[in-house]
Amino acid sequence: MSDEGSIGPRWEGPADPVSAWLGLALEEEPPAGDAPAAVIGRAPASPPLLLAGGRLAAGPLAALVDTVGGMTCGLALQPDWVVTSTLTLLVGPDPWPEGGTLVARGGLLHAGRRSAASQVLLGSPEAPEASAVALISSARVRVPTLSNRPRPLRRPAPEPELGRPLAALVDLATSQERSEPVRVELADTLRNPLGILHGGLTAVLADAAARRLAGPSWTVRRLSLRYLVPATTGPVRARARVRPAGTGALTAQVEIVDEGHDARQVATAQVTLAEP
Repeated sequence: MSDEGSIGPRWEGPADPVSAWLGLALEEEPPAGDAPAAVIGRAPASPPLLLAGGRLAAGPLAALVDTVGGMTCGLALQPDWVVTSTLTLLVGPDPWPEGGTLVARGGLLHAGRRSAASQVLLGSPEAPEASAVALISSARVRVPTLSNRPRPLRRPAPEPELGRPLAALVDLATSQERSEPVRVELADTLRNPLGILHGGLTAVLADAAARRLAGPSWTVRRLSLRYLVPATTGPVRARARVRPAGTGALTAQVEIVDEGHDARQVATAQVTLAEP
């Protein structure tokens, strides 16, 4: 991500439509001994987090872990805020039965003067093993108009109506010709409180671009993003290039650009896909 002085003023739009879209509630777990506090996210195990056949949807899942992991880093770096600089998500092959709750546990790995890193483990309350794992690194940003988050963090899922404008994101992988890039207008509902494209939604675009080109039978197993500069203007375009990577596997390189800001590149993604 760009350096600390590049972020604009606070965005005054509706509160957290991404969490509303996912049905995501957040809760801070008090620290045990010298361990840092953990952030727990809970969301319904249903679309948009699930695809057909119970496959975990990597793009929406990345939006969830970006929120949980970013909040974990942000709490560690208060009074400053953070923006995601890298995100890597590994998704297991086993289908998830529709229903129940998906639990994401964010743990702090590192907190320094300029950055922090966290790990997010995703699974069900009943199963000890993780169905997906994510690593997130965040850069510190100083925005005087943003207040500290109250502690301990307790944030119920927002009203679903707030997330309805994001519902069309789940159709990006199949709504146009396979050779066409994914393109969205940068509406307020896609922006985070800093006024830039939500880091998790950048991952949704990368996931959709790779799956659109690969075809509907392919599922993302690994999604790795590097954020370069904020997307501030839009439309935002994600274009993938896919090549074989052995039997039953494809890799995709995705370039994400802010068309309205001189088509500057805002992020790159590497995606590994597998057939069910």
